[in-house]
Amino acid sequence: MKFVIRHEIRGRVRVHFYQKEMSIRQADLLHYYLCTLPGVKDVRVYERTADAAVVYEGSRGEILEGIQGFSYDNERIRELVPKNSGRALNREYKELSLIHISEPTRHSLI
Repeated sequence: MKFVIRHEIRGRVRVHFYQKEMSIRQADLLHYYLCTLPGVKDVRVYERTADAAVVYEGSRGEILEGIQGFSYDNERIRELVPKNSGRALNREYKELSLIHISEPTRHSLI
């Protein structure tokens, strides 16, 4: 998958993937995949900007090579993500909390 490095300091890299916006499922796939790379300590995936921030120990080259090896079509990667991931459940909760059920008024009962 094509990406560009947006920011990098020792042990941290922020990459941008060439796509407009990630779906929640795609963000989960990327997050769980990046967590399996050797030396990765922390991962943050931002689906709205199609960015990922990776904190790692060890070889920068291995991390970038691992990121480059990512693909949404890889069946092995799809098996890493649980059906109800935390990201998907949080999104559903936020959507449900936006629904406001009003109490019936006298006019609505007529």
